Amino acid sequence: MSQIRSHHLNTLHQFFASETLAWSPRGPGRSNALVRYIEQHGIAHLLYLEQPTQAEQRMLDCNFMAAYIQTWRTFVEPWTAWRVIGVEKARSGFLELTKSLQNSPVEDDAVSTISRFLADVGLYQSGTIFAEWLLERRENTLGMEHLETLNSVGNLALLYESQGRYAEAETLYLRDLEASERTLGMEHPDTLSAVDSLAGLYESQGRYAEAEMLYLRALEASERILGVEHPDTLVSVGNLALLYDSQERYAEAEPLYLRDIEASERILGVEHPNTLASVGNLAGLYMAQRKYEEAEPLYLRVLEAGERTLGVEHPDTLTSVNNLALLYKSQDMYAEAEPLYLRVMEVSQRTLGIEHPSTLISVGNFAGLYMAQGMYEEAEPLYLRVLEAGERTLGVEHPDTLTSVNNLALLYKSQGRYAEAEPLYLRVLEVRERTLGTEHAKTLSTRYSLAIVCLELKHLDLALQHLQKTLEGEISLFGQDSDELIMTHWNLARAYRMKDDPANASVHTLRCWEIEVKHKERLDPDVLYTAVVYLYDLITSNQHSVAREFRAMIYKEFGMLENPSEVQRTRIEQMQGFEI
Repeated sequence: MSQIRSHHLNTLHQFFASETLAWSPRGPGRSNALVRYIEQHGIAHLLYLEQPTQAEQRMLDCNFMAAYIQTWRTFVEPWTAWRVIGVEKARSGFLELTKSLQNSPVEDDAVSTISRFLADVGLYQSGTIFAEWLLERRENTLGMEHLETLNSVGNLALLYESQGRYAEAETLYLRDLEASERTLGMEHPDTLSAVDSLAGLYESQGRYAEAEMLYLRALEASERILGVEHPDTLVSVGNLALLYDSQERYAEAEPLYLRDIEASERILGVEHPNTLASVGNLAGLYMAQRKYEEAEPLYLRVLEAGERTLGVEHPDTLTSVNNLALLYKSQDMYAEAEPLYLRVMEVSQRTLGIEHPSTLISVGNFAGLYMAQGMYEEAEPLYLRVLEAGERTLGVEHPDTLTSVNNLALLYKSQGRYAEAEPLYLRVLEVRERTLGTEHAKTLSTRYSLAIVCLELKHLDLALQHLQKTLEGEISLFGQDSDELIMTHWNLARAYRMKDDPANASVHTLRCWEIEVKHKERLDPDVLYTAVVYLYDLITSNQHSVAREFRAMIYKEFGMLENPSEVQRTRIEQMQGFEI
């Protein structure tokens, strides 16, 4: 009986495999159930019969591949088939296919679908070529300002942006916006979508003022034209909230997030993907402010709903798992974070492959967990693996690759391996200055880290140069009284002390103290410690009269304190120990 069943099963596989190979985009009855089944499962039958070459050839038919992709909710299933055949075969096959697009009977929508798929799986080079080819084709056949042409402009711009090719992306986004304004009108939904896209690029580059102006324009127009609770309006609300969040303007971001969530729950439903994304964003806002008890139930809500509605291995669900792990790591709850990071890494490797960009990010996150615990020997091979794979598959200047270089530099810096960290930070800084600009937050962070490495290597002039440039950028970005400036002033003071220049050191120690008292109580133990160091700098630079006045002021305020802590008493005793 089992042999009969096996025979019938093989006959079915043979039938479906034959139908898959005979599939035609213009064949009769294309919309019937059999054709839909073939488009979704035909490749599986070919692979079951161990016919990978035929499966590869079928999936390199653009029209079939597009139909195959569109039958699934995510890119994971079609990519799994390619992983069975071989990732390198996919990489080389699609690259080769780009050379023959001009002479193949390929549908425009198929090219667009494949381009997005290739970007999703990290094959950016092929995906970009497909998108560039489609744009040129639509320009030639439909015209420069046809809606489909402009759609291709926007898609290609997004591909450039995702690869850190910001100048090329901006040119296309501006073209899309200007043409949409001219042909559709200033407040057409497609025009407003183009406004949002350009704003998103500016936000990525740290051009926050330009981004805010565009986001506000899109939001105000959407509210007026579509209504305050239209889904597109809520997207604009969320975008503006994310912008404020990224600038640490939390008081402005929170009410926008809450508005977005409340309306989305009512209009779209409590478990709609857009609603859950908004809830996750609010959780991230709370985590950034260390409001962990408020963030955790929100992250758990998103995760539980994602597992129930999307599945435990859906990419969005894995993002939720990762966010919860990051929350636990931020609280030094490493035992709780580790199984979550492992889950993301294991599922990503199994479903996406070991070199997919999402997998590499998950490996890097796990390495970060090791580093946070001082387990440097365990972290280093993981960081090296991520960097090597990223350079080979994404390119040496891809944003994800630069993050990997930066992470490895941070590992070496944490171990005191400053000579190894320095060239890595220099590499990241050069690319980020060129692609993001000198005052982007990531550029400033990299320059600051390089300055600290230079300090440790006793390259004092270089350290001062980098710290001063960092300070100028931070003042421009955050304002001169932001607490973001404290550590830069602190290390400038340290560098001047190392150069036997306590007078200049005192200038920056004073700025540390002045900024701290704007954000904390004047007799807070940390602020008092800065006061002690400032007093030391004044004394060693022979500014005795200033030192006496400053100490007298602190003494007076301390004398008004009813129940000083032991730490506060210790700080005052340290001041008393100075001879002025």
